[in-house]
Amino acid sequence: MVAEFSVQSSKRLIFWHGIEIRVEKIILNKLEIMIRKPNFSKRLIPFIMLLVTSWSLQAQKTAEPGMDKLWGDVTSSQSNKRPANAAWFANAKYAMFIHWGLFSQASNLWKGKTYYGIGEWIMKLSKSSISDYEGLAKEFNPVKFNAKEWVKLAKDAGMKYIIITAKHHEGFAMFKSSNPFNIVDATPFNRDPLKELADACKEAGLKLGFYYSQFQDWHEINSWSQDIKPTTFDEYFKNKSEKQVQELCTNYGPLLLMWFDTPGSMTKDQSLDLVRIVKENQPQALINSRIGNGVGDYSTYGDHEIPTKNMTGLWEAINTSNDSWGSAWYDENWKGPAEIVRDLISVIARGGNYMLNIGPRADGSIPETNADFLRISGAWIKQHQDAIYGAGASPWQKSLPWGDCTMTGNRLNLFVFDWKPGDDIFLPGLKTKIKSVTMNQGKLKLTFQQTEDGWAHITLPLIVKKELVEVINVEFDQRPEVNTTLGIDPVHPTILRADLAEVSKCSKAKASWMEKFGEWKHKPMIKDWTSPESMTSWMVDVKKAGNYFVNIEYNAWKEADGCEWDLVNKSGRKLRIYTTESTGASMEVKSRFRFRNVRVGVLELNETGMQELKLCAASLPKGGGIQLYAIYLTPVE
Repeated sequence: MVAEFSVQSSKRLIFWHGIEIRVEKIILNKLEIMIRKPNFSKRLIPFIMLLVTSWSLQAQKTAEPGMDKLWGDVTSSQSNKRPANAAWFANAKYAMFIHWGLFSQASNLWKGKTYYGIGEWIMKLSKSSISDYEGLAKEFNPVKFNAKEWVKLAKDAGMKYIIITAKHHEGFAMFKSSNPFNIVDATPFNRDPLKELADACKEAGLKLGFYYSQFQDWHEINSWSQDIKPTTFDEYFKNKSEKQVQELCTNYGPLLLMWFDTPGSMTKDQSLDLVRIVKENQPQALINSRIGNGVGDYSTYGDHEIPTKNMTGLWEAINTSNDSWGSAWYDENWKGPAEIVRDLISVIARGGNYMLNIGPRADGSIPETNADFLRISGAWIKQHQDAIYGAGASPWQKSLPWGDCTMTGNRLNLFVFDWKPGDDIFLPGLKTKIKSVTMNQGKLKLTFQQTEDGWAHITLPLIVKKELVEVINVEFDQRPEVNTTLGIDPVHPTILRADLAEVSKCSKAKASWMEKFGEWKHKPMIKDWTSPESMTSWMVDVKKAGNYFVNIEYNAWKEADGCEWDLVNKSGRKLRIYTTESTGASMEVKSRFRFRNVRVGVLELNETGMQELKLCAASLPKGGGIQLYAIYLTPVE
C-alpha cells in the first residue's frame, strides 16, 4: 500500500495525503476489493478517488436516512434500571420542552418565501448558505425574553421540569460557548439565556435539562452550502460537540438530564464519549435514548408519538403545543386545554412522562393563546394532583372505550373523556371488590354494581360536565387487579387495534409519516397479508350479546384495491368486507399513509363471555393487502 493512500476499515475511513474521508460501508467494500488485486497500481489512485466521490454522492442520494431513522432506536437498554434521579423523574410526569434558537428569527419565512415545515429545520428547508444563515444572528435580539416569566408559566401549567434547546441542528449555541457561533458573541442580545433560565429554575424549585443535537450540525457539515468549511464528522464531533457538552455540564449548575437528538450513524464509542462527559460532570443527570446505540438511561419515543399500550421501564412521550416545534409564523393550530389534559392522562396511563413543547417567538415572547391554554389545563391539574404526579399506569394496560385510568395506591382514577350524564361506564375483568365510588374529592357518591361475570358498571350522575375531564375515584381495600382481556363495551364503541391482535401469515408493524407542517403521525398496523390463509384475531370478553355496527380503519395502496375479507364471530357467522385503495399512491411511491375509517356492516355477537373474533382473508390479498389499524364495534341501539 502506498504511503499517501490507506484504508481503515474499522472506522470506515480513507486516508489520502493526510485527508480523512468517511465512506459508506458498501463503498469501502468495493474499494478494498479493488486495492487488494495483485496488479493494483498507485497510478490508479486519482481514478479511485473520482470513483469514491461518485459512489458517495450516489449513496447520499439513495441512502440518506429519513428523519425517523435519525432518531435511532427509541428504546434504551438501560430503561429498566434505576439510575440516579430516576425515582424523581418517574414521579414528576410532566415537563415543558422549549424549542428556541436562531431558527426562531426566521419563523419559517426565508427571503420572502414561507416554508411549510418544521420551524427549526428552516436552514435545511431553504438550503441556506452558511454566510446567509449567519446573517440571521445580526438580527436576533430577544429583548422580551424573561426567564422568570417562562418558569412561572411552566409552574402554572403544572410542569415539574424544563428542557430547552441549547444547540439544534442549525449549529447555533443558545449559550456562551468557546465556538463563536453563539447567542452571546454573535448577536446584539449579548446575554446567556440558559444561565438566566438556570437561575430562575433554581429559585422556583423546577429542575432543568438541556437539549443538544450531537450528530447533525449544518453550520459545520451539510451537503448544500458552497461556503462551508471542509471537515469530517470526527473533527466536528471532537472539536465542537464534545466541547459544548462539557460546557453545558459544567457552567449551569446541577442538571436533571441531558437530552440528545438524532444520533444518526454515530458509533457506540462516540455515544459513550458523551455519556462519560455527562456522568463525570453531572453524575445525577439522566440521558435519553437518543444519545444512540442503546446507552441512554431512559427511552424517548418518536416525535408526537403516544404509545397505545402500557410500556415498561422509564420512558417519555414528546409532543408540540401546535404542529411545529420551533416558531412558525403561520402555525396557530394550538392544542386546547382539554386536549392537553387528555394527552397527559394518556401518557401517564401508559406508564410514562409527558413533555409538551412550546416555540417562543424570536423576541423571547410566548404566543398568548398557547400560554393561556397551558394555564387553563394547569388549573385542572392542580385540582387532581394525586391522580397525576406519582400515579401508576392503568391495570388494563390500554385505554378504555369511555376514557382512561391511572392508579394511586388502592384507588383507581377514572378519567371520563366521553361524558354522557346518566349513562353507565363499564369496567371489564375487575377481580377486586369495590369499596366506594365518588367524585369531587369524595363529596359525591356514585351508584355502582359488580356482577359475577367480572364486569362492574358505574352510573354517571345527571350533571353536565363541568371540568375539562371529569374524574371518578374508585376505592378498594387492597391493590386492584384486573383481567386485561379486551372487553366489548355494551354502550361505547370498542376499538380492536392492531397492536392488541394475534397474527398468522401477516405481520405487525408501525406506520409513521410526516404531515404538512412537519408533525408526525403514528399508528400500529397489520400488513403483509401473504396468503389466502392470512388472519388476525382478538380475544375479547363480550358483556352484552346483540348486533354491533362494524367500522374498519385502514390504509391501502393502489395495488391492494379490491381485497376481500371476512370478520368471523364465535359461532362462525361471517361479515364480508370489501376494501378499496385509500391513498391514490402506489407501493413504489408510498407518500403519506392515508388511513380511512369506513362502516362496513353489522355483525351479531350472539354469545357473551370470552371468545375469539377473526379477520380472515377471503382470497389471496392483492398487493400485500391493506395496512389495518383497527376494527370498531359499536352496539346498535
